[in-house]
Amino acid sequence: MSEPAAELRARIQARRKSLDPREHGRIEKLLDIQFFQYLREVILPKPGQCWGVHRALPWEWSLPVSLQFMRESGVALAYPRMCDPMDRAAGMNWHVADESVAEHWVRCSSMKNLFEPHHDLPEIDPERMAGVWVPGVAFSERGERMGTGGGFYDTFLAHHPELFRVAVAADFQLLPELPGQRPDEPRMSAIVGQDRVLSFFGGN
Repeated sequence: MSEPAAELRARIQARRKSLDPREHGRIEKLLDIQFFQYLREVILPKPGQCWGVHRALPWEWSLPVSLQFMRESGVALAYPRMCDPMDRAAGMNWHVADESVAEHWVRCSSMKNLFEPHHDLPEIDPERMAGVWVPGVAFSERGERMGTGGGFYDTFLAHHPELFRVAVAADFQLLPELPGQRPDEPRMSAIVGQDRVLSFFGGN
């Protein structure tokens, strides 16, 4: 019998948050190297493009080398703002921001650890984005994603099914299958792991 989705989510979240800083750094470096290579060899970022990315929480994977490569390639980086819980049709809005500029960021009202781009920063139409780097708690080898349970990314991706979406995942986050997945739930276009890349071009 498979592990219930809620228990799996809690178990992997607990493991992420309990990693020794050195082990977290080791995995993060491997993922950053793999993602950087994927950008250079497959994505080929170009000047004038815009990519959706996210500001990593302390227990998530930041990809400083990869993101710097994108910026140096002339790519604008857009970060998400969660929509009002009473009006979540779009899931989230996207604003161009710089993680190094403190004035670009405000603390999210519903998640104390999360910082979002200021609403006055330039907003990007998702239809203009070349792709989006999607966070997640766990992923399956079929491209399925398990988020934190808020549903923001699920809603956003469902409204933009043609958008290329890529995730990075440590070995313990990448599973043969995920419980409780519906056939119509958005899937990843690619998942970059510690030592392999899984491609599912076409997303859904």
